Order: sequence, then structure tokens, then C-alpha cells
Amino acid sequence: MSPWPTQRHIAAWGGVAPGCRESGGKTHRAAVRKGNPYVCTTLVECAGAASRTRDTHLADAYRRLCARTGSKMKAKVALARKLLIIVYHILNRMEPFHEPSRPTEHPARRQRAIQKHLRELHRLGYNIAPIYNC
Repeated sequence: MSPWPTQRHIAAWGGVAPGCRESGGKTHRAAVRKGNPYVCTTLVECAGAASRTRDTHLADAYRRLCARTGSKMKAKVALARKLLIIVYHILNRMEPFHEPSRPTEHPARRQRAIQKHLRELHRLGYNIAPIYNC
């Protein structure tokens, strides 16, 4: 792993580093940097497979990115970068990968989800009174 001193270097080489376009002191969105097309394609395919797994950190990250960016492809490229960084650290440190523990759901997030679904049902013409037993 000596050709790449940091994880950012290997992400740029692999073609999955986020682009950076700056003008007038403002940073704008840009496409990913050009890099190794074979590595990039393989990583995006692997990210697609990882996004379909159940109860994993990578699948959760994919769903969060899809919701935030509104684009499945952007989420796959971001997940591909995450995969490449994981591989870099595995090979660099010679340690196995340990799946991060899933954080417990915050009660306020659950309440917001309940309220959102109740508003949606009300918009569709259903009037439902919530029963809280948690």
C-alpha cells in the first residue's frame, strides 16, 4: 500500500474521490475525479451488491445517502468510495474488518416518523388517532 500514503490518494486513483469545483471562494458540486475506470466500475458494482444486503452498515449508509442525495447512482459511487477505503485499511493495517455496531434509534426520530405518516394518511383522507404504547 506504499504507493498511496493516505486513503484520499487511493480514492483519487480509483476514480471514486469526490470532485471539487471552487469559484469565487464558493465550493460547488462536481463529478467524481477521473481515475482507473476498471477499479471504479468494479467498486460501483460491488457497492450495488453491498446495498442489497440486509442489516449491514453499508446497506444502511446506502439508504441514508439515497434519501439525502435523491440519486441511487450518487449513493452507489459514495458507497464504492467507502468500500475502497475499507479495503485500504484492511490491507494497510493487516487487520480484519469489524462491522460497526448499529446505533439505537433515537426516540425523537421515531416520533417524527409517526407524525409524518399520520400527516400522509390524513392527506389521503384517513383520520387515525395514534395509540402510544412505547
